[in-house]
Amino acid sequence: MGVAVSLEECKELAKDAKTNSGRWRGVTRRGCCQKSSAPMTRVASAAGARRPIEAGRLLDALAPDTFTASDSLGWCYQFWQAERKDQVNATGNKIGADELPSVTQLFTEDYMVDFLLDNTLGAWHAGKVLASNSKLAENAKSEEELRKAVALPGCSWKYLRFIKTKDGRWTPAAGTFDGWPKTAKELRCLDPCMGSGHFVVAMFERLVALRMAEEKSGEATAVAAVIRENLFGLEIDPRCTQIAAFNLALAAWRRVGHRPLPAMNLACSGLAPNAREADWLALADDNQKLQRGMERLYRLFQKGTVLGSLINPRAGEGDLLMAAFHELQPLLEKALEAEKVTGY
Repeated sequence: MGVAVSLEECKELAKDAKTNSGRWRGVTRRGCCQKSSAPMTRVASAAGARRPIEAGRLLDALAPDTFTASDSLGWCYQFWQAERKDQVNATGNKIGADELPSVTQLFTEDYMVDFLLDNTLGAWHAGKVLASNSKLAENAKSEEELRKAVALPGCSWKYLRFIKTKDGRWTPAAGTFDGWPKTAKELRCLDPCMGSGHFVVAMFERLVALRMAEEKSGEATAVAAVIRENLFGLEIDPRCTQIAAFNLALAAWRRVGHRPLPAMNLACSGLAPNAREADWLALADDNQKLQRGMERLYRLFQKGTVLGSLINPRAGEGDLLMAAFHELQPLLEKALEAEKVTGY
Protein backbone atom coordinates (compact mmCIF):
# COMPACT_ATOMS: atom_id res chain seq x y z
CA MET A 1 0.00 0.00 0.00
CA GLY A 2 1.18 3.53 -0.71
CA VAL A 3 3.41 2.50 -3.64
CA ALA A 4 2.39 3.48 -7.18
CA VAL A 5 2.32 0.57 -9.64
CA SER A 6 1.27 0.37 -13.27
CA LEU A 7 -1.34 -2.02 -14.65
CA GLU A 8 1.41 -4.06 -16.28
CA GLU A 9 3.22 -4.36 -12.94
CA CYS A 10 -0.03 -5.48 -11.32
CA LYS A 11 -0.37 -8.19 -13.94
CA GLU A 12 3.16 -9.47 -13.36
CA LEU A 13 2.80 -9.36 -9.58
CA ALA A 14 -0.44 -11.28 -9.85
CA LYS A 15 1.30 -14.00 -11.86
CA ASP A 16 4.18 -14.28 -9.43
CA ALA A 17 2.01 -14.41 -6.35
CA LYS A 18 -0.52 -16.75 -7.97
CA THR A 19 -3.23 -14.39 -6.82
CA ASN A 20 -6.59 -13.72 -8.39
CA SER A 21 -8.60 -10.64 -9.21
CA GLY A 22 -10.54 -10.99 -5.96
CA ARG A 23 -7.38 -10.30 -3.95
CA TRP A 24 -6.52 -7.25 -6.02
CA ARG A 25 -10.11 -6.05 -5.72
CA GLY A 26 -9.77 -6.34 -1.94
CA VAL A 27 -6.59 -4.24 -1.99
CA THR A 28 -8.35 -1.63 -4.10
CA ARG A 29 -11.27 -1.51 -1.70
CA ARG A 30 -9.10 -1.19 1.36
CA GLY A 31 -6.96 1.48 -0.26
CA CYS A 32 -9.52 3.58 -2.11
CA CYS A 33 -13.06 2.77 -1.06
CA GLN A 34 -12.93 2.23 2.68
CA LYS A 35 -16.30 2.69 4.42
CA SER A 36 -17.88 3.42 1.06
CA SER A 37 -21.31 2.41 -0.17
CA ALA A 38 -20.41 3.21 -3.77
CA PRO A 39 -21.68 0.69 -6.37
CA MET A 40 -18.12 -0.10 -7.49
CA THR A 41 -17.38 -1.73 -4.12
CA ARG A 42 -20.12 -4.28 -4.72
CA VAL A 43 -18.91 -5.47 -8.14
CA ALA A 44 -18.00 -9.16 -8.14
CA SER A 45 -15.20 -10.55 -10.30
CA ALA A 46 -14.51 -14.14 -11.23
CA ALA A 47 -11.34 -15.64 -9.76
CA GLY A 48 -8.43 -15.38 -12.15
CA ALA A 49 -10.13 -12.78 -14.33
CA ARG A 50 -7.73 -10.66 -16.35
CA ARG A 51 -10.22 -8.40 -18.11
CA PRO A 52 -9.35 -5.36 -15.92
CA ILE A 53 -5.74 -5.58 -17.14
CA GLU A 54 -6.86 -5.77 -20.76
CA ALA A 55 -9.24 -2.85 -20.19
CA GLY A 56 -6.30 -0.93 -18.79
CA ARG A 57 -4.57 -1.13 -22.16
CA LEU A 58 -7.65 0.35 -23.82
CA LEU A 59 -7.72 3.18 -21.28
CA ASP A 60 -4.03 3.88 -21.86
CA ALA A 61 -4.78 4.41 -25.55
CA LEU A 62 -7.28 7.21 -24.86
CA ALA A 63 -6.22 10.85 -25.02
CA PRO A 64 -5.40 12.37 -21.59
CA ASP A 65 -8.03 15.05 -22.21
CA THR A 66 -10.65 12.34 -21.79
CA PHE A 67 -9.79 12.20 -18.08
CA THR A 68 -8.53 15.70 -17.37
CA ALA A 69 -11.41 17.70 -18.89
CA SER A 70 -13.22 19.86 -16.35
CA ASP A 71 -16.41 17.80 -16.59
CA SER A 72 -15.30 14.32 -17.62
CA LEU A 73 -17.74 12.78 -15.13
CA GLY A 74 -20.60 14.75 -16.65
CA TRP A 75 -19.76 13.55 -20.13
CA CYS A 76 -19.52 9.97 -18.87
CA TYR A 77 -22.89 10.14 -17.11
CA GLN A 78 -24.56 11.66 -20.16
CA PHE A 79 -23.09 8.89 -22.32
CA TRP A 80 -24.61 6.19 -20.13
CA GLN A 81 -27.95 8.01 -20.13
CA ALA A 82 -28.06 8.27 -23.95
CA GLU A 83 -29.65 4.86 -24.53
CA ARG A 84 -32.29 5.48 -21.87
CA LYS A 85 -33.03 8.88 -23.40
CA ASP A 86 -33.56 7.36 -26.83
CA GLN A 87 -35.82 4.66 -25.40
CA VAL A 88 -38.02 7.17 -23.59
CA ASN A 89 -38.31 9.47 -26.61
CA ALA A 90 -39.11 6.53 -28.90
CA THR A 91 -42.17 5.53 -26.85
CA GLY A 92 -43.93 8.84 -27.42
CA ASN A 93 -45.45 8.57 -23.96
CA LYS A 94 -45.93 11.44 -21.54
CA ILE A 95 -42.74 12.21 -19.62
CA GLY A 96 -43.07 11.44 -15.91
CA ALA A 97 -40.80 11.68 -12.87
CA ASP A 98 -38.86 8.51 -13.75
CA GLU A 99 -38.14 9.63 -17.30
CA LEU A 100 -37.53 13.32 -16.73
CA PRO A 101 -33.84 13.28 -15.69
CA SER A 102 -32.67 11.29 -18.70
CA VAL A 103 -34.54 13.30 -21.35
CA THR A 104 -33.89 16.82 -20.06
CA GLN A 105 -30.12 16.68 -19.72
CA LEU A 106 -28.25 19.12 -21.91
CA PHE A 107 -24.49 19.36 -21.63
CA THR A 108 -23.13 22.91 -21.78
CA GLU A 109 -19.86 23.27 -23.66
CA ASP A 110 -16.91 24.88 -21.88
CA TYR A 111 -16.89 27.99 -24.08
CA MET A 112 -20.58 28.62 -23.30
CA VAL A 113 -19.98 28.39 -19.56
CA ASP A 114 -16.92 30.64 -19.81
CA PHE A 115 -18.69 33.23 -21.97
CA LEU A 116 -21.69 33.50 -19.65
CA LEU A 117 -19.65 33.72 -16.46
CA ASP A 118 -16.98 36.04 -17.86
CA ASN A 119 -19.72 38.45 -18.91
CA THR A 120 -21.52 38.34 -15.56
CA LEU A 121 -19.05 37.77 -12.74
CA GLY A 122 -16.26 39.12 -14.92
CA ALA A 123 -18.24 42.18 -15.99
CA TRP A 124 -19.13 42.92 -12.35
CA HIS A 125 -15.45 42.72 -11.39
CA ALA A 126 -14.33 44.78 -14.41
CA GLY A 127 -16.90 47.45 -13.65
CA LYS A 128 -15.43 47.88 -10.19
CA VAL A 129 -11.89 48.08 -11.57
CA LEU A 130 -12.81 50.67 -14.21
CA ALA A 131 -14.78 52.73 -11.68
CA SER A 132 -11.67 53.02 -9.53
CA ASN A 133 -9.29 53.62 -12.45
CA SER A 134 -10.67 56.34 -14.70
CA LYS A 135 -7.44 56.54 -16.72
CA LEU A 136 -7.76 52.90 -17.74
CA ALA A 137 -11.38 53.43 -18.77
CA GLU A 138 -10.44 56.46 -20.86
CA ASN A 139 -7.08 55.53 -22.34
CA ALA A 140 -7.09 51.75 -22.96
CA LYS A 141 -6.34 50.94 -26.60
CA SER A 142 -8.22 47.65 -26.92
CA GLU A 143 -10.39 45.05 -25.26
CA GLU A 144 -7.35 42.80 -24.88
CA GLU A 145 -5.57 45.49 -22.88
CA LEU A 146 -8.60 45.79 -20.64
CA ARG A 147 -8.86 42.03 -20.13
CA LYS A 148 -5.22 41.92 -19.06
CA ALA A 149 -5.79 44.84 -16.70
CA VAL A 150 -8.69 43.16 -14.88
CA ALA A 151 -7.27 39.60 -14.96
CA LEU A 152 -6.65 37.77 -11.70
CA PRO A 153 -4.22 34.91 -11.01
CA GLY A 154 -5.73 31.84 -12.65
CA CYS A 155 -8.64 33.85 -14.03
CA SER A 156 -8.08 35.60 -17.37
CA TRP A 157 -11.73 36.45 -18.26
CA LYS A 158 -10.86 35.54 -21.84
CA TYR A 159 -14.44 35.95 -23.14
CA LEU A 160 -15.12 39.25 -21.35
CA ARG A 161 -16.27 41.88 -23.85
CA PHE A 162 -16.04 45.67 -23.63
CA ILE A 163 -17.60 48.54 -25.57
CA LYS A 164 -17.02 52.29 -25.67
CA THR A 165 -19.76 54.60 -24.47
CA LYS A 166 -20.67 57.87 -26.15
CA ASP A 167 -18.23 59.76 -23.94
CA GLY A 168 -15.38 57.55 -25.11
CA ARG A 169 -15.01 55.51 -21.92
CA TRP A 170 -14.70 51.73 -21.91
CA THR A 171 -17.33 49.69 -20.05
CA PRO A 172 -18.22 45.97 -19.96
CA ALA A 173 -20.56 45.14 -22.84
CA ALA A 174 -22.92 43.28 -20.52
CA GLY A 175 -23.15 46.19 -18.08
CA THR A 176 -21.70 46.59 -14.61
CA PHE A 177 -24.46 44.95 -12.50
CA ASP A 178 -24.69 47.85 -10.09
CA GLY A 179 -27.53 46.18 -8.18
CA TRP A 180 -25.25 43.36 -7.14
CA PRO A 181 -23.39 43.30 -3.80
CA LYS A 182 -20.22 45.35 -3.60
CA THR A 183 -17.93 42.54 -2.40
CA ALA A 184 -17.32 38.99 -3.59
CA LYS A 185 -18.04 37.68 -0.11
CA GLU A 186 -21.66 38.82 -0.45
CA LEU A 187 -22.30 37.21 -3.85
CA ARG A 188 -24.70 34.28 -3.88
CA CYS A 189 -24.41 32.21 -7.06
CA LEU A 190 -27.12 29.60 -7.74
CA ASP A 191 -27.39 27.07 -10.55
CA PRO A 192 -31.00 25.81 -10.26
CA CYS A 193 -30.39 22.99 -12.78
CA MET A 194 -26.77 22.19 -12.01
CA GLY A 195 -26.49 18.76 -13.64
CA SER A 196 -23.03 17.38 -12.93
CA GLY A 197 -21.77 20.72 -11.64
CA HIS A 198 -20.22 22.25 -14.77
CA PHE A 199 -21.33 25.81 -13.94
CA VAL A 200 -20.80 25.29 -10.21
CA VAL A 201 -17.13 24.38 -10.66
CA ALA A 202 -16.57 27.24 -13.13
CA MET A 203 -18.14 29.70 -10.68
CA PHE A 204 -16.02 28.23 -7.90
CA GLU A 205 -12.77 28.95 -9.73
CA ARG A 206 -13.73 32.56 -10.46
CA LEU A 207 -15.06 33.25 -6.97
CA VAL A 208 -11.91 31.88 -5.34
CA ALA A 209 -9.82 34.24 -7.48
CA LEU A 210 -12.09 37.17 -6.61
CA ARG A 211 -12.05 36.51 -2.87
CA MET A 212 -8.29 35.97 -2.74
CA ALA A 213 -7.77 39.29 -4.51
CA GLU A 214 -10.28 41.26 -2.43
CA GLU A 215 -9.56 39.77 0.98
CA LYS A 216 -5.84 39.13 0.56
CA SER A 217 -6.49 35.65 1.91
CA GLY A 218 -4.68 32.39 1.35
CA GLU A 219 -5.97 29.88 -1.18
CA ALA A 220 -7.21 27.35 1.40
CA THR A 221 -9.17 30.05 3.24
CA ALA A 222 -10.77 31.31 0.03
CA VAL A 223 -11.66 27.80 -1.16
CA ALA A 224 -13.48 26.98 2.09
CA ALA A 225 -15.21 30.37 2.18
CA VAL A 226 -16.52 30.10 -1.39
CA ILE A 227 -17.96 26.61 -0.81
CA ARG A 228 -19.53 27.71 2.45
CA GLU A 229 -20.89 31.13 1.47
CA ASN A 230 -21.02 31.74 -2.29
CA LEU A 231 -22.10 28.60 -4.15
CA PHE A 232 -25.56 27.04 -4.33
CA GLY A 233 -26.99 24.38 -6.62
CA LEU A 234 -30.18 22.40 -7.20
CA GLU A 235 -30.67 19.35 -9.42
CA ILE A 236 -33.65 17.09 -10.09
CA ASP A 237 -31.51 13.97 -10.70
CA PRO A 238 -30.11 12.43 -7.47
CA ARG A 239 -27.13 10.83 -9.23
CA CYS A 240 -26.22 14.10 -10.94
CA THR A 241 -26.37 15.82 -7.56
CA GLN A 242 -23.78 13.37 -6.24
CA ILE A 243 -21.55 13.90 -9.28
CA ALA A 244 -21.79 17.69 -8.90
CA ALA A 245 -20.74 17.48 -5.24
CA PHE A 246 -17.81 15.24 -6.15
CA ASN A 247 -16.77 17.55 -9.01
CA LEU A 248 -16.76 20.54 -6.66
CA ALA A 249 -14.77 18.61 -4.07
CA LEU A 250 -12.30 17.51 -6.74
CA ALA A 251 -11.87 21.11 -7.93
CA ALA A 252 -11.15 22.18 -4.35
CA TRP A 253 -8.70 19.33 -3.71
CA ARG A 254 -6.81 20.08 -6.91
CA ARG A 255 -6.10 23.51 -5.49
CA VAL A 256 -5.38 22.81 -1.82
CA GLY A 257 -4.87 19.06 -1.52
CA HIS A 258 -7.16 16.49 0.03
CA ARG A 259 -8.71 17.79 3.25
CA PRO A 260 -12.14 18.08 4.89
CA LEU A 261 -14.35 20.65 3.16
CA PRO A 262 -17.27 22.73 4.47
CA ALA A 263 -20.79 21.42 3.94
CA MET A 264 -21.82 22.17 0.36
CA ASN A 265 -25.00 24.06 -0.47
CA LEU A 266 -25.89 21.57 -3.22
CA ALA A 267 -29.15 19.65 -3.02
CA CYS A 268 -31.40 17.31 -4.96
CA SER A 269 -34.68 19.10 -5.56
CA GLY A 270 -36.21 16.07 -7.29
CA LEU A 271 -37.19 14.21 -4.11
CA ALA A 272 -40.82 13.78 -3.13
CA PRO A 273 -42.09 12.69 0.32
CA ASN A 274 -42.05 8.91 0.70
CA ALA A 275 -44.14 8.70 3.87
CA ARG A 276 -47.90 9.06 4.09
CA GLU A 277 -49.39 12.51 4.52
CA ALA A 278 -50.91 11.33 7.79
CA ASP A 279 -47.42 10.62 9.15
CA TRP A 280 -46.37 14.21 8.45
CA LEU A 281 -49.52 15.62 10.06
CA ALA A 282 -49.00 13.48 13.14
CA LEU A 283 -45.78 15.36 13.87
CA ALA A 284 -47.84 18.50 14.56
CA ASP A 285 -49.86 16.75 17.31
CA ASP A 286 -53.05 18.74 17.99
CA ASN A 287 -51.74 22.11 16.76
CA GLN A 288 -54.09 22.85 13.86
CA LYS A 289 -51.98 25.73 12.58
CA LEU A 290 -48.94 23.50 12.27
CA GLN A 291 -51.03 20.70 10.80
CA ARG A 292 -52.17 23.02 8.01
CA GLY A 293 -48.58 24.07 7.40
CA MET A 294 -47.34 20.48 7.24
CA GLU A 295 -50.21 19.57 4.92
CA ARG A 296 -49.30 22.38 2.53
CA LEU A 297 -45.61 21.45 2.63
CA TYR A 298 -46.37 17.81 1.94
CA ARG A 299 -48.61 18.56 -1.04
CA LEU A 300 -46.18 21.14 -2.37
CA PHE A 301 -43.16 18.84 -2.35
CA GLN A 302 -45.14 15.92 -3.73
CA LYS A 303 -44.36 17.55 -7.08
CA GLY A 304 -40.62 17.58 -6.44
CA THR A 305 -39.78 14.70 -8.77
CA VAL A 306 -41.29 16.56 -11.72
CA LEU A 307 -40.94 20.26 -10.89
CA GLY A 308 -37.69 20.24 -8.93
CA SER A 309 -36.35 23.77 -8.54
CA LEU A 310 -39.48 25.21 -10.19
CA ILE A 311 -41.43 24.66 -6.97
CA ASN A 312 -42.43 28.02 -5.56
CA PRO A 313 -43.17 28.04 -1.80
CA ARG A 314 -44.85 31.44 -2.25
CA ALA A 315 -47.43 30.12 -4.71
CA GLY A 316 -49.88 28.76 -2.15
CA GLU A 317 -52.21 30.53 0.22
CA GLY A 318 -50.20 32.83 2.48
CA ASP A 319 -46.46 32.53 2.49
CA LEU A 320 -44.73 29.40 3.75
CA LEU A 321 -41.47 31.30 3.91
CA MET A 322 -42.88 33.77 6.44
CA ALA A 323 -45.85 32.24 8.24
CA ALA A 324 -44.66 30.48 11.38
CA PHE A 325 -41.74 28.96 9.53
CA HIS A 326 -39.71 28.94 12.75
CA GLU A 327 -42.32 26.49 14.06
CA LEU A 328 -42.61 24.44 10.87
CA GLN A 329 -38.89 24.01 10.29
CA PRO A 330 -38.20 21.57 13.18
CA LEU A 331 -41.23 19.50 12.14
CA LEU A 332 -40.02 19.40 8.54
CA GLU A 333 -36.58 18.28 9.74
CA LYS A 334 -38.20 15.48 11.75
CA ALA A 335 -40.21 14.41 8.72
CA LEU A 336 -37.14 14.30 6.49
CA GLU A 337 -35.18 12.46 9.15
CA ALA A 338 -37.93 9.85 9.36
CA GLU A 339 -37.72 9.40 5.57
CA LYS A 340 -33.90 9.25 5.75
CA VAL A 341 -33.66 12.22 3.40
CA THR A 342 -30.63 14.50 3.55
CA GLY A 343 -29.59 17.55 1.56
CA TYR A 344 -33.14 18.71 0.77
